[in-house]
Amino acid sequence: MFARTLHSALQQVRSLADDWPKNDFWSVIVYDNQTCSMLQTDQQFPSVSSQTKGLLVNADGPVDVYFGSKAPVGKENNWVQTIPDKGWIMILRLYGLLEPWFNKTWRRGDRTPAVTWRSRERW
Repeated sequence: MFARTLHSALQQVRSLADDWPKNDFWSVIVYDNQTCSMLQTDQQFPSVSSQTKGLLVNADGPVDVYFGSKAPVGKENNWVQTIPDKGWIMILRLYGLLEPWFNKTWRRGDRTPAVTWRSRERW
């Protein structure tokens, strides 16, 4: 699990590599950093996962997940709504990890981080 406290002043995007040794899926969920409960937004669940219908995957493999008060046009399935001027925590969950993860024999081949961070003023 990976967590980092963030703020909703800017639109943000996370590029997630999807090359972990796993049987199941990954999920990104946003929590309120004050209450530690899921962020209350217009979305039923403030999350995106590798099981999200219509999820856009980049040609080179990673998935861009967008965070902000409004979805970027054409990327709504890759978007998690946040509340302006409210802090939040993004948690990345990996389900069904295989033995190479736990015994530490698996290594990311190209040393590219699993999650890269970018912020923008607007989409």
